[in-house]
Amino acid sequence: MKILRAWMPLVFLSAIAGLLLSTGCSKISRTNTAAFEKAFSAKPAPGSTEDPIAKAACQEVLAALSTNGYVTAAESLSVLRHNPNLTVEQDMAVQKLFGDVQAKLAERAERGDKAAIQAIENQRSRGR
Repeated sequence: MKILRAWMPLVFLSAIAGLLLSTGCSKISRTNTAAFEKAFSAKPAPGSTEDPIAKAACQEVLAALSTNGYVTAAESLSVLRHNPNLTVEQDMAVQKLFGDVQAKLAERAERGDKAAIQAIENQRSRGR
């Protein structure tokens, strides 16, 4: 019984540390990108054509997010945010995902990530 009591604080602290690490290092969830992917996978309306710049930026965003490349994702989303050829659904998906990526950038900047800090400063200087 004394051995069990001796190990309890260590087990408890290990469990807390594991929980904090697993929640603090999470990527943007798959559900957050699903609406974005769906919006850009839809076929263009009759009489209109697909915007190749928007499609390329969409692919850059998804590739960047798959590797936690939030700086690249933010830059590509910034390009998409100012694209006048987006549908309403695409625009809403871009705005939502941009907010999620900005939150991740802010989180990383608070931890001292120089690239995240620079990306935020660049966006502020451009007024985005």
